[in-house]
Amino acid sequence: MTQRKYQHKEAFCLMLYHCLKCGRAETFWNSRDGVTPFMVSCPTCAESMQHIAWHLDKCEPEYKPKKGQRVFIDLTKERYIEQITDYVKMLFEESVHDIRSRYASEEEAVKALTSDFQEGQPDIIVWEDE
Repeated sequence: MTQRKYQHKEAFCLMLYHCLKCGRAETFWNSRDGVTPFMVSCPTCAESMQHIAWHLDKCEPEYKPKKGQRVFIDLTKERYIEQITDYVKMLFEESVHDIRSRYASEEEAVKALTSDFQEGQPDIIVWEDE
């Protein structure tokens, strides 16, 4: 029996995502030994892109992303808190959600909503290096 080199099948893989609405196709690189989302937001139309053609995923641990390519990385607790803070601020400003009845302040909401942070969650960055 062959022992697996990584814990997750999608570790360090190039993976194809496709938007069913606008047709955009994009190859992501998973820069880590971690799971990836089945769906991500499409930068063209804001709908969902789906991970397709899983059988074509290719493990490339030494891959160098191209400038502008989206890459999966590990989400840091600091970035998670930043994202939730922005989201909570928007909800408090819109006043269409019941968030004000559930939390006395934005700070209380952020604290409650970030208490479940777990290491290893995926995040997406756009690669900047040449």
